[in-house]
Amino acid sequence: MELTLTKENEDGSADFDLTLSPLEVQHIVNFGLVEILKRAIEEGKQYVPSQASVGNTGRREQDCVYGSCVKSGESGQPCVCDETVKVPY
Repeated sequence: MELTLTKENEDGSADFDLTLSPLEVQHIVNFGLVEILKRAIEEGKQYVPSQASVGNTGRREQDCVYGSCVKSGESGQPCVCDETVKVPY
């Protein structure tokens, strides 16, 4: 890793040039992705799963657009809605 001062600005700040090897870039990206995932997990802990809307679960069924969605009570059965729309996947 090489950090080179390129310019000192009048406001007291400075501009630098950062040169990284491919391996250093890989380590920084890996670190960043792990940190993003950690923060997403912590944020997800704020929600109660039974109250969170998970949206499309990939079942490729029709989704409710208006009105209430009434389940038949049987596992695997789609909602019965006033109006539906086919979601293109």
